[in-house]
This record gives sequence, structure tokens and C-alpha cells, in this order.
Amino acid sequence: MKRKPRNKVARKRASDSFFIVVNPVGSKFAKALQQALSSKITANVLRTNRVRDGRSFQVTTNPLNKIEQFKRFESNNVSSPGFCTSALNIQNLDTKVVFARTLVNATNGRGIVEYVVGDGEPPVAPLYTAYIPKKAEYRVHVFNG
Repeated sequence: MKRKPRNKVARKRASDSFFIVVNPVGSKFAKALQQALSSKITANVLRTNRVRDGRSFQVTTNPLNKIEQFKRFESNNVSSPGFCTSALNIQNLDTKVVFARTLVNATNGRGIVEYVVGDGEPPVAPLYTAYIPKKAEYRVHVFNG
């Protein structure tokens, strides 16, 4: 099969591109992520199977659970909501609303139970996080430890 030649415009922009490192490159998830990112940033978003220094986001099939993530944030002085792993320590979070996280490997809000401190017994969960009122939310994803 003959390969279609790249045009000069695409080559010129490649230096300003952002790469999603994923395997397989042609997966539905990789394509959906590329499309979503392309609508949010001005750089070209390209899919690849190798890391490009400083311009890559690597998709992993083995993410950290939320408890490990919060512990790493804490040990590296990354600002994040207060957390605890025992209902006995909820009072130490110094907030009226706590999110009990019954699933530590979930996404899209699955496993989150809102608990108002003092309203009965807290939900049983492996992780509790302080609620922080916000106008915007920014997320940090741990990469390579």
C-alpha cells in the first residue's frame, strides 16, 4: 500500500503538537480523547505509541487509586483537598461536607457519597475527602510516579 505524502503545513505544525501516547493508537478511546482535547487546546493533538519529551500525555491501563494519588500529592506538597482513610478522622478535615469515596478506582463521580458532618453515621468508605466550594476545577494526573 502506497503511503500518502504529508503536506508541508502538517510538518510545520508537528513541532507545536501535543501527543497522546496510547496503545493501540487507533482505539475508539484514543480517537475520542484526541477529539475532545482538540476542541479545548490550540495545538494539534496527535496519537502516537511513543513518548515525546515534554509534549506527551501517556494513557495507562494501570492508574493509581485515589488513596495513593492523595498520598503522593501530600508527600510532594501538591495542593489538594484534605483527605483521610477512616471515618474517625473526618472531624480533622475541618469542613461541613465530606465526600465518602466508596470506589477508589472509579471515574465520573461513581462511588461518591456526599455526607454532611454530624448528620448521622458517615458512609463506610476507604477514603473521605473534604468538599471545597469552587468556581473552576483543575486536575493533576500523576505521571511516572
